[in-house]
Amino acid sequence: MKKMFMHLTNFSLNKDSANYKAPDDEFLNDGGDSGSKRLLSSLWKLFEEEGLDIDLMKEKIDDTVRKAIISIEPFLIHSYHQKVAWEHESAKCFQLIGVDILIDRKCNAWLMEINANPSLNMFLERELENGEVEKQLSELDKFVKTKVVAEAIRIVTDNGTNEFEGTFN
Repeated sequence: MKKMFMHLTNFSLNKDSANYKAPDDEFLNDGGDSGSKRLLSSLWKLFEEEGLDIDLMKEKIDDTVRKAIISIEPFLIHSYHQKVAWEHESAKCFQLIGVDILIDRKCNAWLMEINANPSLNMFLERELENGEVEKQLSELDKFVKTKVVAEAIRIVTDNGTNEFEGTFN
């Protein structure tokens, strides 16, 4: 644990690293893949350039996530009954969960962690030398997290367009 910033998925640590690089303004374009935090599409592009089988990788990720959800289903049902209602027909709710996946050199997908309350924060917060906290809007986080919430609401309510369908593949 001597290398505090080696944990790739832990943004709360990495944002304070001297090596952290904010996403550039071109994150939506082909050239927007130079920041420490990137769109998944830029990762797929990088893997494809390296000759990796993206479809197989996505299948392995889907399989890992399915198994993870199945394993926590009893907890989710119990939590739902405790916090919402025993009667399923009248209550409508949903919970966003975050799933951190590690891809190894053989393109295997490994479950790192499941976040019961993934951050929807759209600001990069850094502590300054004087102890004050600087907040800066992250356009990348705003872009991604707005889509995540909108798509979750669309799925739960069965309303709206399929505007973001396929966005997270």
